[in-house]
Amino acid sequence: MTDILARALTKIEADRILGRFDHVVVFPADWEFVIIHGPNGVGKTKFLELIAATFDLRINRIKGIPFESARFIFNDGATLEVAKSTAPRSALSKTKQRRSSIRDRAVIGFKFSGSDIAKPLHWSSSLDGGDASTNPEVYRYIEAVTGFKPVADEGFIHPDTGEILSLYEVSRMFQDRLPIPIQPEDNIPDWLREVSDQIKIHLIETQRLLNLRIPRSSSRSEPARSSVELYSEDIVRRLKDAMAQNSRRSTDLDRTFPDRLLASIGPSDVSEEQIRDKYKEQTAVREQLAEIDVLSEAEYLPLPERTLQSWERRVLWMYLEDAATKLGTFHDVLARIKLLTRIINSHFRYKTFSINRERGFEITTDAGENVSPGGLSSGEQHELVLAYDLLFKVEPGAIVLIDEPEISLHVSWQRQFLADIIEIAHVSGLRFVIATHSPQIIHKWWDRTVALVEGDPEEY
Repeated sequence: MTDILARALTKIEADRILGRFDHVVVFPADWEFVIIHGPNGVGKTKFLELIAATFDLRINRIKGIPFESARFIFNDGATLEVAKSTAPRSALSKTKQRRSSIRDRAVIGFKFSGSDIAKPLHWSSSLDGGDASTNPEVYRYIEAVTGFKPVADEGFIHPDTGEILSLYEVSRMFQDRLPIPIQPEDNIPDWLREVSDQIKIHLIETQRLLNLRIPRSSSRSEPARSSVELYSEDIVRRLKDAMAQNSRRSTDLDRTFPDRLLASIGPSDVSEEQIRDKYKEQTAVREQLAEIDVLSEAEYLPLPERTLQSWERRVLWMYLEDAATKLGTFHDVLARIKLLTRIINSHFRYKTFSINRERGFEITTDAGENVSPGGLSSGEQHELVLAYDLLFKVEPGAIVLIDEPEISLHVSWQRQFLADIIEIAHVSGLRFVIATHSPQIIHKWWDRTVALVEGDPEEY
């Protein structure tokens, strides 16, 4: 099939969303974002859920979405189609017949076609699709660890969102804490998994983002942590990982430096201006790393004021090349931290946001008082959690679906939202589909909007 990096989603068509609406969204591959808007009740949220469930191959979730069919068109001409049909009750097992619903009888069919395959590929979900394990001990164990309560014959209910998830979906969410191998609920073919893997989707339901609570452990007596607290801890872990990688790379380079120096004393044509420019650039990076306490007081190699001799230029160039390699271990995380800090400080009033490698998020008022991340207002937490989620929690190259980002955002923040999104897209390599009611968010970007129904958005 086509190279993963070459395939991009450029058009989405969905038929009979909520039983009546047909939606078409064109999304050119060179756009950072596309905006969809429309009044309540036309299926904006269900449209985003359908996109996410399709590429996550969450068959049970697709069954629960009211739609008839959908087509996903890619920039290489390939098309993935998904359609829902209802089988007669007689096609179910006797157990399913006794307690069947429309969802039980729904069959989800997939079809993939493209110029690089001889004929279209087809697959349909099984009628009796379900979780591989029905052992009640497994369900009790998962409930104790995750707090997700079992729902008879359906799976688990998310304690914060109310969403029904299958055993397999819950096991994927908590795979680092559940040492139980759970098999997928359907025997999904390799070709469909490959197509799914080529388009990464990340759905952000912003009204639920702040409500996420993860237990500290399986013990019910310990309090849960909020998203903003979890993310503060997450950045500490990421910085420690970067420092460990930097230490390993530094050790390898320092160990081989004498041999490399004797074997080759660097290029003879490097100029003093190049050396001083490179040194200046690296000093700026070190200062930025020192601000987040990643580097202690560095032992900078001072450059003499006088003109450098030829052999000095060669040795210094090799030293600076090694330094660039060492500093490169921080490049990605530093770029994201800089953008996060800039975005948050441009929105916070009377407070300054910073990051410390030991303490995570630090917030200081203009009176010099420290504020815990959990002590921020709901709007401030929303802004911080959303920006962090996009910069650090989403896989590079993904399409991010954001549902109503205006919730909890001040009007002035809404006007800046898409400018921030563009910067995040460039740093993280993301693309966005944004569903909104807010003219303030759309601002000057009307040429990138798709109206799901005709009408004046000011009336929404």
